[in-house]
Formats: sequence, C-alpha cells, structure tokens
Amino acid sequence: MKPHENIVRLHYYAEQADVTDNDTRLLTLFMDYLPSNLHTLIQDHTTGIPLELIRVYSKQLLSGLAHLASQNIVHRDLVPRNILIDPERKILKIADFGCAKVVNPEHPNHPHVGVWQYRGVELLFGATRYSSQAGTSLYILR
Repeated sequence: MKPHENIVRLHYYAEQADVTDNDTRLLTLFMDYLPSNLHTLIQDHTTGIPLELIRVYSKQLLSGLAHLASQNIVHRDLVPRNILIDPERKILKIADFGCAKVVNPEHPNHPHVGVWQYRGVELLFGATRYSSQAGTSLYILR
C-alpha cells in the first residue's frame, strides 16, 4: 500500500522464536506511535467533543479512508480503538489492518468481520460481494 499521512506506517518488523516454545514464531511490528485513540477521546469528553476537533479529525479520517478506497482496500474493523490520535499535534491515523483486505467485487467475501455494531448495513444483510467503493455492494446480496 502506498504511504499516506493518515494511515499508520509500518517502519520495521522482526521475527524471532518464542523462548517458551521453539515451534512458535513471534512477530514484532514497529509502527508509528500515537499516544491515544478515538475511544479514549470520546470517553474523556463526556459533555461532547468540541466542534473544531470533530472537524479536524473527520477530515483526516475521511482522507485516510479515501486513500484506502483508491487502493481497493477495505479495513473491515474500523472501530474507535483502531483510530489512533495525537491530541497534542491533532493528528489522526487509521491502524490495525488485521482484518483488512484488497477486494474485488467479483470475488465473494466473508460478511462477518469486525464488531457487528460497526458493520455496513449490506454486511448485516449477508452481502458476500462488496468493494471499497461506497454504495457498490448495497444491492449485491446473496
């Protein structure tokens, strides 16, 4: 995937044997560090997030999602804890691509990914063919 300022970047990775089990390999990822996430921001602002922060973070989130869509990548687990933020610098980055997938609307996909509260409506109705483009999968139900 091409780098983008609102997508967490993988700088380096290291693989090593587990000291307790030689048959198990451990993978360590070295990525951008942001000290907080959207979930924490929501919890900290019990009376509501200031409108200026909503604007700043929404623009960055949509920019990151547009970049993923341009690469035909669907995150599939976009929840507040996977949206990292740096409140001091007002930077937002999308993280945790463990469920992400490069999609082709012609190939079937599993609709049960991520937390159900954050699934698209087409996935709740059982769609198995979807793409990164908004609205393209609404009518492709099984």
